[in-house]
Amino acid sequence: MQSDRWPGPVRRLLAARRRARFRFLMRQVRTWDDMRVIDLGCGRTGRSTTDFAPAGWRIVGVDRLAPAQVRHRHPGFRFVPGSVRDLSAFGDGEFDLAIAVGLLEHVTDPADLASAAREIRRVARQYVLVVPNRYAWIEPHYSVPLFGVLPRHLQNGLIRAFDLHRHRDAVRRDPAFLARRTRWRPTREYLALFPGARARLTPTLETVAIVGPADTA
Repeated sequence: MQSDRWPGPVRRLLAARRRARFRFLMRQVRTWDDMRVIDLGCGRTGRSTTDFAPAGWRIVGVDRLAPAQVRHRHPGFRFVPGSVRDLSAFGDGEFDLAIAVGLLEHVTDPADLASAAREIRRVARQYVLVVPNRYAWIEPHYSVPLFGVLPRHLQNGLIRAFDLHRHRDAVRRDPAFLARRTRWRPTREYLALFPGARARLTPTLETVAIVGPADTA
């Protein structure tokens, strides 16, 4: 969803939803003032994570973007170009928490996803990983009811017909574009890659948090 294109009141509403989601996610893990955090797939700005993080956190953002494209405002933020599949720049248990919002569904190759899961479990003592709810009434990427469970040819047809997420031209050029870009996996597939993790449906219902291994209950 390209929220920067919406009118001001809508942008403020979306920001409030992201803030509420972040607070919900942090209730699922143990947090403290000077945590070491790795934000995987951190993106250009901190609108999903670092905008809401306590100022005392020491946050490393990892993404495949060029450094000049990354503009997080958090005072403790540092950017390291890289991929979730290879976190060899970081030591075992170096971080108190790994956060990934809207990342793992774009790791479409099963072997790459398995590598990413191993790396996340290796570098972080806790993790909270937000992925699409495959059965969401409104799918978060394309805003179509139950889009994640539709056959691929119907997904492509809807994108071509309505230019969803402005991907019409990409799908016309390459019918396999969506298959390479996004996978709507059942939650059980993520849980199998993160032994001991638990799934939590986020308050807005369109995403699921894979949380582990600490349990504050």
